Amino acid sequence: MVKKGKLLKFSYKKKSSRNSGKKSSKKSSRKSSRKSAKRPIKRPIKRPIKRPIKKRKSKKNITKRKQRGGMVLILPKDLSKLTKDNIDKFLKINNKERDEVKEIIIPDGVTSIDNEAFSGFISLTSVTIPDNVTSIGRGAFSGCTSLETVKIPGSVTIIADMAFSDCSSLTTIDIPDGVTSIGDMVFTDCTSLNSVTIPDSVTSMGVGVFLKCSSLVSIEIPNSVTHIEDGTFKYCSSLESFIIPNSVNSIGKTAFYACSSLTTIDIPNGVKIIGSGAFMFCTSLETVTIPDSITRLGENAFYGCNKTMVIHLLKNSNILSVIKKKYPKFIRKVNDT
Repeated sequence: MVKKGKLLKFSYKKKSSRNSGKKSSKKSSRKSSRKSAKRPIKRPIKRPIKRPIKKRKSKKNITKRKQRGGMVLILPKDLSKLTKDNIDKFLKINNKERDEVKEIIIPDGVTSIDNEAFSGFISLTSVTIPDNVTSIGRGAFSGCTSLETVKIPGSVTIIADMAFSDCSSLTTIDIPDGVTSIGDMVFTDCTSLNSVTIPDSVTSMGVGVFLKCSSLVSIEIPNSVTHIEDGTFKYCSSLESFIIPNSVNSIGKTAFYACSSLTTIDIPNGVKIIGSGAFMFCTSLETVTIPDSITRLGENAFYGCNKTMVIHLLKNSNILSVIKKKYPKFIRKVNDT
């Protein structure tokens, strides 16, 4: 049996939030004080490594001087060789500026003008080449349609293929004494060219050197040249007279093709070969003298020539029988030996 008595009341005191906040704040303050009490770790300071400063190479910039009617280019003095890359990339000429260039001043230090260096400068009117230049490369000034004058120094020995081709405004050219070789088609399509001086130093001339030089009236080739190559004067429609030097021993194919103003031709004794179509369509040709040294006459050598043309040849000519078969109407006079 349970005894009746007073009920005991037990009261449970809840922890006040104030006390808990104080304790937590104390703990956090202790932690922070501990952290602050720790000594900071000393880390080594990374200092930049001193490296020797490389001097930047100064870029060679082209000097551009604008004037009325165009631009003048003054090339750097320390250049020794002019190449297409130098002009297009290194000197930074864009296509628009290229079309505005009227004059180029080449420095004295340049010794060679490389292939196509100034090709396509359509507004270029004059060029002065310095005395140290020894060679003019392939197509160096090709397509310079406004080029009127060029001064080539005596130091130049080689003018390569097509160096001045399609320079349609070029009127005169003086090749200096010292040049030994003129390449193929050097003056092709120089339609305004009317005067050319070739020195005795030239020993070889390439194929079609004066092809389509329609304004060329007369020209003299020195005795040092031994061959008139194929198409040398082809389509030179204004060529009236031409003296073949005694040193020549062969005339190439179509060498005087369509020289419609040529009236007389005297082939010297010593020439052995006349190529095919050599004087084809020379419609004004009146007299031709053929020596007895000729051993081979090409096909259609005189095809389409003037119907009243007279061929002079010797009785004992090696080619007499051939000419009688091919051109019986042209033989009007046979000289005695």
